[in-house]
Amino acid sequence: MAQVIVRTKVLGWADGGFPGSLELSLVDAGGAEHRIVEKAPVLSSVEIPAAGPFPRELWIRGVAAAPSEGRVAVTFAHGVATTADLDRLELAVTDLAWL
Repeated sequence: MAQVIVRTKVLGWADGGFPGSLELSLVDAGGAEHRIVEKAPVLSSVEIPAAGPFPRELWIRGVAAAPSEGRVAVTFAHGVATTADLDRLELAVTDLAWL
């Protein structure tokens, strides 16, 4: 298993209260879109202005298995999961950066 960061798209703030939750979108290796709604400090130390602009790119941490045929299974770090309660997705290798 290797540490990675995963390319996502911030759609905006889902909750503006402290500390605030962001809504992210990402597409798996099969082309299905997934959403993540999570507290901003859990996702990144980068400050996201409330006024945007949105959408914007944001990379989040995960752990990846060995890639196979341009795909790799990634488990998100810090207990992050999609709105469908998936904490692991098969993603295209091009949507990852290896740490």
